[in-house]
Amino acid sequence: MIKHKLKSTYNANLSLSAVSTPLYDTVDAANTFYAYNNESIEATCKYTFTVNSKTLNIYVADNCFETGDYPVTQTLVNYLAEQFLSDGTNDIYGWITDIYGAEWGTHSYTSELIDSSNTGNITILIYNIYEPLPGMAGFFWAKDNLSKDYYAYSNGRLMFYIDSYYLSHNNGADKDKIVSTLAHEFQHMIHFYQKAVSRSGFINSDTWIDEMCSLTAEDLVADKLGLSASDSVRGIIGTTYTAGSSGITYGRLPRFNNPAYYDSLTDWNSSLKDYSSAYAFGAYIARNYGGATLMGNIVQNPYTDYQAVTTTTAANVSFSSLLK
Repeated sequence: MIKHKLKSTYNANLSLSAVSTPLYDTVDAANTFYAYNNESIEATCKYTFTVNSKTLNIYVADNCFETGDYPVTQTLVNYLAEQFLSDGTNDIYGWITDIYGAEWGTHSYTSELIDSSNTGNITILIYNIYEPLPGMAGFFWAKDNLSKDYYAYSNGRLMFYIDSYYLSHNNGADKDKIVSTLAHEFQHMIHFYQKAVSRSGFINSDTWIDEMCSLTAEDLVADKLGLSASDSVRGIIGTTYTAGSSGITYGRLPRFNNPAYYDSLTDWNSSLKDYSSAYAFGAYIARNYGGATLMGNIVQNPYTDYQAVTTTTAANVSFSSLLK
């Protein structure tokens, strides 16, 4: 999920005098973050790792690290971290950037956004999203890419959020459900930079496009992650390259077949039907018009509506034809 809050929500009276600097955290360092709806979260760094000039910092909210009904253990933190960044190539970071591009870099918004030198750091905050928002496994919010001097509730760093409930549920046995969420939310981070910051004049893609790219990101790395049928967006074992057996009950496609097939692709209401429609469309165009290359081209063009898709399909197919 991406939580959209961009120019329309900025406070123009805030100081624009400075930008943030790179943040290299240390294990056991304490910090206060602003999360969903600017909720204040007290958290402690439980993991930091650097490879090829890329640093991953993972914070866990103090009220759920090895405590509470669904405790996040250090073992779970380490597992999540290793899936996301191990060598920068054979991991979620490497695979998703190879498809969609870098998550941050140079830009012309020197007063509004964090400095381009922040590109070396990514932060993941694990906290209990489930309590106010059941069903949300994670989210990216572009307000954190803003300078703290420009938007008071920015965390001033490249980051996304993961839910502690889903990570620790069933004593951590369901942790792979969160692994694909890493790919999903990371695409949103990349999408914001590649599209809004670098190409579209600070205008977001239509939500269905951004979500389609994230859902397809899950699809494209499912085999590398070795996901089970219940953890895969396609609803079958990640290393299965056929359509699978009949009677699939997991993943997004069963809901697309009943009842989402008549749901509007472009009208987004954040419903499960919307996610199912977006995935079905993304899975179709990826398999018929260029795979990972197509998806990267959709993100790396200036269009923020359906033209982001139609201008990148091999035969320049019309949108109505693609929908049919």
